[in-house]
This record gives sequence, structure tokens and C-alpha cells, in this order.
Amino acid sequence: AFYFFLSSEKTDKPAIRRNYLLWAALFAALAVFAKQTAIVLPLLFAAALYWRKRGRELPLAVALYLLVIAGGLLCLYIAGEWSYFFANIIGGVSNGFRFSWFRSVIFEDFYLEFGLLLVPVFFFLLWKMKQEQNGLLQLIMVLVTGLFLLENILVLKHGSNIGYFTEW
Repeated sequence: AFYFFLSSEKTDKPAIRRNYLLWAALFAALAVFAKQTAIVLPLLFAAALYWRKRGRELPLAVALYLLVIAGGLLCLYIAGEWSYFFANIIGGVSNGFRFSWFRSVIFEDFYLEFGLLLVPVFFFLLWKMKQEQNGLLQLIMVLVTGLFLLENILVLKHGSNIGYFTEW
């Protein structure tokens, strides 16, 4: 998904740009069925499109994204797997958000062990993002930074683990 999204930034041809964006939407939707936290991808892509003044390209990509999600859910329903998918999502969200979980499992077991290295890297990326003149590299840094922030929010969910950080 990131590859196609970033490829859409590298071309000036509207048709090719649109096709890359549609491929990014397709793979972002498919990623949700591999790992539900991939739901952050369209948020990041939409923010990047608006930041890059490409918001008018968003409706078609959103339509394809929603169509693929609906198609995937329909396939799960027809195959009889809907209840497992639904239980995974609703069960996970039902666990609630707990700062005590984050402190004891994520912060103490991950951040204090080796994850603290991510904090200076995060601030380095912010600093580098301000200095970078290449728009594509700047966009990559924005996407990585945004994904890191969103994953830190998602990991507040009780039962989460540090695997959320391996996705970015």
C-alpha cells in the first residue's frame, strides 16, 4: 500500500497517479483482513493527500477502499467465517483502553527494554522532516511518524502487544 501511495507522488501524469492511488486503496483495504490495525492506513493516506493538496483525488480511493472492505466482509459472511472475524474485532475493542496495561506491559516490557530507542528516532524524524526539501522524503517521514503515533494510541487497548510496532 505504501509503495503504490508513494509511487502516486512520483508521477505527474493524472491517469497514472490515479491508478497508483487506487492500487494503494486496494492494498490498504486488503491489509485490514491481515491485521485490523491496518485501519490506520487510509487515515494516513487521507491526511497526506490533504497535506499535499490532493484532496480532490480522495473520493474515488475511498469508494474503492470501502467496496473492497464490503466485498471482503461479504466473502467472510458467505464462507461462514463472519463470526470469528466479528468476535476478534468486537472482542478486542471490548477489552477497553487501559493505561495500567500500557504501563505494565508495553512501557515496562517494551519501551524500557529497547523501545526507548524509538523515542529519539521519532524526534530525529520530526527534526529531519522540518529540514528536508525533497517532498517525497518529507512525505515518507510524515507517514512513518503518523503511523508511529497512531500505533501508540492503539496499543493502549488492553491485551495489545508490542507486535503493533512491528507493523510500521
